[in-house]
Amino acid sequence: MGCDIHMYLEYSFWNFSEGKFDTSLALNVGRDYTLFGLLAGVRGDSYNEISPPRGVPEDIVHNTAMEYTLDAEDHKDYPWFKEWTGNVKGRGRHPDWHTASWLTPEELDEVCRRYSNGMSGGGITNDIAFLRDVVRSAKKNYKSARVVFWFDN
Repeated sequence: MGCDIHMYLEYSFWNFSEGKFDTSLALNVGRDYTLFGLLAGVRGDSYNEISPPRGVPEDIVHNTAMEYTLDAEDHKDYPWFKEWTGNVKGRGRHPDWHTASWLTPEELDEVCRRYSNGMSGGGITNDIAFLRDVVRSAKKNYKSARVVFWFDN
């Protein structure tokens, strides 16, 4: 069974204050276990993650939260749901998601640096270059940017 990543760029499109996030955009990043190891220690044969997984941010953007969670009312009769409920905008975490975290643009640059410096045999993939460039652009054009992600099995 494979592991995939669900990743969202969050940035401040409407709110011009530093550190405030109000918009999210889904990013399609392919299955890359070297990358997963660097991001959060997932499936990455002893690679050192940039940061231990932090969970989802407390100020997670609404659209991102809707993807990460399930509506409690719709699932209250399922016994498994009680085990997975969390307080993410009054909803429960999806039972298939794990190892949620987020990174700043600077941390993502460090992921790219480590990836290209031999952890993957040199160079970076198109997916990683795209991810790096999108996050850099968001940071340049908006006050705040970060990537929020989690994995499934």
